[in-house]
Amino acid sequence: MSAILLPARALSPAGLTIAAGLGVLDTVVESGLANARLKWPNDVVVETKNGAAKLAGILVETRGLDPREPHYVVGIGVNVAQVSFPSELLAERLVTSLKTCAIDIDVDALLDRLLPHFAQRVEQIERDPRRLARDFLVATKLAGERVQVNAGERRRSGRIESFELDTGLALLADDGERMHFALEIVREMRALKD
Repeated sequence: MSAILLPARALSPAGLTIAAGLGVLDTVVESGLANARLKWPNDVVVETKNGAAKLAGILVETRGLDPREPHYVVGIGVNVAQVSFPSELLAERLVTSLKTCAIDIDVDALLDRLLPHFAQRVEQIERDPRRLARDFLVATKLAGERVQVNAGERRRSGRIESFELDTGLALLADDGERMHFALEIVREMRALKD
């Protein structure tokens, strides 16, 4: 689906990506897929015996640069009923669908579940951004973990000190340096084994 948002005030694009990801995750968990999680920055994955398989992706685009009339397009793609995937795609990554995870639901029923979760999470961007950020960090399973952060040309590892929509990611690097990254520039964040 593509959702067009015309809010009264500009929203954080990173916050909108986080909200959409959590809305999708809430939906698939409610549908019975308890082993789903978020992968930074915009994928919903399912843990399989072969590793994390991509179930869904989110893409947020801003349209227009006038902050007095902000608008966004939120694209959400969920693999619902596929039971086979093109070999070219499988060569790139593991993928899955709700159907192959034994969740029998059609697109309309999934959309009926998704829209309220999506709306609730988008409201949190302004109403409760700290909880939204905390929920996201938990949903990625990165809370309390040693992580590697790739941002621009920088690649650093350490522990997350804070994660907030407005102030970004604070990292205590392995060498003791405290670093700060705006969420919009973080390309990858993944757990490292100690």
